[in-house]
Amino acid sequence: NQPDRTRRQEAALAARIAAFASIVLTVLGLATFYLGSRLTAGAPLWLHLPIWISLTVGVFIQPISMLLVRFDHVGSERVVRVFQWVAYVAMGLFSLLLPFTMAVDVVLLALGLLDRGVAMAAESAPLLIDGAARNTLLGGLHLSVVSVALGITTVGFFRARSLARLVQVDVPIDGLPDALHGFRIAQISDIHVGPTIRRPYLQAIVDRVNELDADLVAVTGDLVDGSVETLRDHVAPLAELRARHGAWFVTGNHDYYSGVHS
Repeated sequence: NQPDRTRRQEAALAARIAAFASIVLTVLGLATFYLGSRLTAGAPLWLHLPIWISLTVGVFIQPISMLLVRFDHVGSERVVRVFQWVAYVAMGLFSLLLPFTMAVDVVLLALGLLDRGVAMAAESAPLLIDGAARNTLLGGLHLSVVSVALGITTVGFFRARSLARLVQVDVPIDGLPDALHGFRIAQISDIHVGPTIRRPYLQAIVDRVNELDADLVAVTGDLVDGSVETLRDHVAPLAELRARHGAWFVTGNHDYYSGVHS
């Protein structure tokens, strides 16, 4: 019967969410261990604990922030927003630290192989990197990695707070009817209205789009990160979008995460 089917579906959904969460937490845990072990290599001993604490908090605050988006009615809105801002900035920093650190390891591996090759050819001890030199090199490279990642994250933070740049793209289509030549589509995408993007930002986007006097407006997914109850007022400016052939919306994965069917 219907109640039993509904319970089975809910149980299956819960099982899939649990499996997905387990995979995500495992991957995050392994990535955190890798980063911690590498960034502490060559660093002064007194920095080891702060590095481990910063990485652990910075990484695992991300899944917590995702839960807060899904249950955004819990707690103070201001506290939740600050928490999520910290989580998103930390996620951006982590996404830079990981590949940069891996690149450093590739360079070190190449230097190590070169060192061994020179030593074998000369039938002598390794020439390029001894223990002390390796620690000095590691410390300098890891300091550079952290500095560059912090710099890019800071620039990205301020860029994210500025209004999206307008890009004009001409799309040539063979056999296009004459009536459609010059047809203009204003596309906006991945606005992610939620903890960090609120009504004033969306209003500025809507005003800019309306200035274009486009033939059609296409909103192509990932419009929101949060529930209707929380974001109703913040997405209201979308009702002001104007185009000769209307404004159209296509759902994205974040819209489904936010409960597009509810």
